[in-house]
Amino acid sequence: MTCVVVMAGLNGARFVGDQVASLRRQSLRPDLLIYSDDGSTDDSPAQVRRTAGDMPVRMSQGPVRRGGANLWDAL
Repeated sequence: MTCVVVMAGLNGARFVGDQVASLRRQSLRPDLLIYSDDGSTDDSPAQVRRTAGDMPVRMSQGPVRRGGANLWDAL
Protein backbone atom coordinates (compact mmCIF):
# COMPACT_ATOMS: atom_id res chain seq x y z
CA MET A 1 0.00 0.00 0.00
CA THR A 2 1.25 3.48 -0.85
CA CYS A 3 0.34 6.48 1.27
CA VAL A 4 0.58 9.93 -0.31
CA VAL A 5 -0.42 13.09 1.54
CA VAL A 6 -1.21 16.27 -0.37
CA MET A 7 -0.96 19.51 1.57
CA ALA A 8 -1.68 23.04 0.40
CA GLY A 9 -0.16 26.04 2.08
CA LEU A 10 -0.20 29.81 2.13
CA ASN A 11 1.78 31.70 4.77
CA GLY A 12 1.42 28.90 7.29
CA ALA A 13 4.99 28.65 8.54
CA ARG A 14 3.92 28.78 12.18
CA PHE A 15 1.63 25.75 11.68
CA VAL A 16 3.18 23.63 8.94
CA GLY A 17 6.07 22.31 11.02
CA ASP A 18 3.68 20.76 13.55
CA GLN A 19 1.55 19.32 10.74
CA VAL A 20 4.52 17.62 9.08
CA ALA A 21 5.85 16.40 12.43
CA SER A 22 2.44 14.84 13.09
CA LEU A 23 2.61 12.98 9.77
CA ARG A 24 6.01 11.60 10.72
CA ARG A 25 4.59 10.23 14.01
CA GLN A 26 1.79 8.23 12.37
CA SER A 27 1.94 4.44 12.42
CA LEU A 28 1.53 4.51 8.64
CA ARG A 29 3.93 7.22 7.56
CA PRO A 30 3.44 8.79 4.15
CA ASP A 31 5.60 7.44 1.35
CA LEU A 32 5.41 10.90 -0.18
CA LEU A 33 4.30 14.34 0.94
CA ILE A 34 3.24 16.64 -1.88
CA TYR A 35 3.34 20.24 -0.65
CA SER A 36 1.81 22.86 -2.92
CA ASP A 37 2.58 26.40 -1.88
CA ASP A 38 0.23 29.10 -3.16
CA GLY A 39 2.59 32.07 -3.11
CA SER A 40 3.64 32.28 0.54
CA THR A 41 5.70 35.26 1.59
CA ASP A 42 6.92 33.52 4.75
CA ASP A 43 9.23 30.52 4.98
CA SER A 44 6.51 27.84 4.80
CA PRO A 45 8.24 25.76 2.09
CA ALA A 46 11.54 25.81 3.98
CA GLN A 47 9.74 24.82 7.18
CA VAL A 48 8.23 21.80 5.40
CA ARG A 49 11.67 20.69 4.20
CA ARG A 50 13.22 21.17 7.65
CA THR A 51 10.61 19.13 9.49
CA ALA A 52 10.14 16.39 6.86
CA GLY A 53 13.40 14.69 7.83
CA ASP A 54 13.78 11.54 5.76
CA MET A 55 10.19 11.63 4.47
CA PRO A 56 10.20 12.25 0.70
CA VAL A 57 8.69 15.63 -0.23
CA ARG A 58 7.70 16.95 -3.63
CA MET A 59 7.34 20.71 -3.62
CA SER A 60 5.10 22.56 -6.03
CA GLN A 61 4.44 26.26 -6.52
CA GLY A 62 0.71 26.72 -6.98
CA PRO A 63 -0.92 29.05 -9.46
CA VAL A 64 -1.81 31.59 -6.72
CA ARG A 65 -5.53 31.20 -7.35
CA ARG A 66 -6.38 30.23 -3.77
CA GLY A 67 -8.65 27.41 -2.74
CA GLY A 68 -7.99 23.96 -4.18
CA ALA A 69 -6.64 25.17 -7.53
CA ASN A 70 -3.03 24.84 -6.43
CA LEU A 71 -3.56 21.21 -5.43
CA TRP A 72 -4.68 20.13 -8.88
CA ASP A 73 -1.53 21.59 -10.45
CA ALA A 74 0.62 19.76 -7.86
CA LEU A 75 -0.79 16.39 -8.89
